[in-house]
Amino acid sequence: ARMYESRAAWASGNYQKEEQKAKLAIAATVDSHEKAVGYYWLGVSANRQGRPQEALRYQKEAITLDPQYAPPYSSLSLAYSVLGKHEDAKINANQCIKLNPNYAWCYYALAVVQYNTGSTTQALQMFEKAHEIDPLSIDLKNTLDNIKLQMKKNNK
Repeated sequence: ARMYESRAAWASGNYQKEEQKAKLAIAATVDSHEKAVGYYWLGVSANRQGRPQEALRYQKEAITLDPQYAPPYSSLSLAYSVLGKHEDAKINANQCIKLNPNYAWCYYALAVVQYNTGSTTQALQMFEKAHEIDPLSIDLKNTLDNIKLQMKKNNK
């Protein structure tokens, strides 16, 4: 239940509350997958609060606990992107896709790498794929709209 509370806090943009709920969830479970989910949400919170080094630690812990759980790879990729480590970001985004090709945030993470390295056409395709997989995500929709607007401005 605490994991759902953590995710709900993330959805509402309350990243401090998300972090608190994830820590409570980790403390309350002995199952390695559930702990991995908790560390994933801690990493997401750290990313959203501009703490990429901390996000790396949490996501690596999640992957150690459950290497087949795809979401930490997307968040790890985003942290590496913020740090300018594009090759590491690309490797993790691709691993996320390999583990779960139906998880929108894998494609989002790859799109960020592509966009940051100047492959804007490929990035747009990945942002569109992420939005296609999860059309109800406001974050994905807003990002896609912003990328399209930026690309339109750059082509003028």
